[in-house]
Amino acid sequence: MMLTAHIAGLPLEELLPAVTGIGAMLAATRVWLAVHLRDRQETDR
Repeated sequence: MMLTAHIAGLPLEELLPAVTGIGAMLAATRVWLAVHLRDRQETDR
């Protein structure tokens, strides 16, 4: 017998890849912004 958790009617196994993908995209966006903002500050000097 296999138990699965459900969130909002969807099995947790189907939601985990989406959640981790969104987290990775947000982290990559944050790094990209930090790099570009730092470059812009250095060129303004």
